[in-house]
Amino acid sequence: MTTDLPPWAIALIAIAATIIGLYLLWRLVLLLAPSWYKSMIANNTGESVDDFVGGPPPPISAFKSWFLNWLQVGSRTAKVDGYPLKTEDSDKVPGLKVTSRNENGSKNNTQSKPPVVVGTIRMGFGHHRIAYAATSWGLSGDSGNDRETW
Repeated sequence: MTTDLPPWAIALIAIAATIIGLYLLWRLVLLLAPSWYKSMIANNTGESVDDFVGGPPPPISAFKSWFLNWLQVGSRTAKVDGYPLKTEDSDKVPGLKVTSRNENGSKNNTQSKPPVVVGTIRMGFGHHRIAYAATSWGLSGDSGNDRETW
């Protein structure tokens, strides 16, 4: 079977078919994205972000969330159990406890109330200031609590 179409017409048909195929594929992805998103968050515990922001995301946002999560963590699942910690008195700030991972697996936190936990990252002085303010509050008698500050 021979065609009498010029080469530019064949190329135009191929481009149009590719564009239509990609569009239909995109629509299929948007149709499936909410179910992918729901399966991604199915095992989350605690507060629901969707409840906080007023419901599940639109399909394109669900796809973005799912795709970025897939790129970063693949099929790995989150660890539900925490790591056992050990605390030691800080050599720099009186009353502050410094934590580290307890390699032998035993827990040494025996207080009745959970501690005030303050963390920061090495990013800039602004993060340090906020952490220092929270630590100062936790260590002060004005905080009205009898919790350790970690």
